Amino acid sequence: IRTLAAIHPGKRISLESLGDREVKVTGYSTHKQQMEKTPHYVEFFSLRLFRAIDKMVRRSETNAAQVRLPLLLLYTPNDVFTAREQIEHFFDKLASENKSKIFLPNSYHLILHDVDRDQTLIDLENWLKARKFIP
Repeated sequence: IRTLAAIHPGKRISLESLGDREVKVTGYSTHKQQMEKTPHYVEFFSLRLFRAIDKMVRRSETNAAQVRLPLLLLYTPNDVFTAREQIEHFFDKLASENKSKIFLPNSYHLILHDVDRDQTLIDLENWLKARKFIP
């Protein structure tokens, strides 16, 4: 993808075209199924976007050392883009002294559309209140 993105960054492809299986984004739906019922449905993505995501992932460890703001990290073992170990390694590299993480064992990439949604919103609200970001 890196080579193709360098040659033809504007080429647009679907996530499903990247593999021989549908990309699961929640415990009960694929990317295609989820997007068919989502008002902001985007069928195709440019290779430029995939290249930008790739750069962000590859630079994340270096960039983590610059993060000093409070940070809450929500993550799952089932994300299509990043492995649990990658996220935990990134978390360990964060420079923030006020960092928290919440592991959602039953969710996939679209956490707020998945089975742990309600508890995640409660956890998020509690985290924000504890830091006085909201009353």
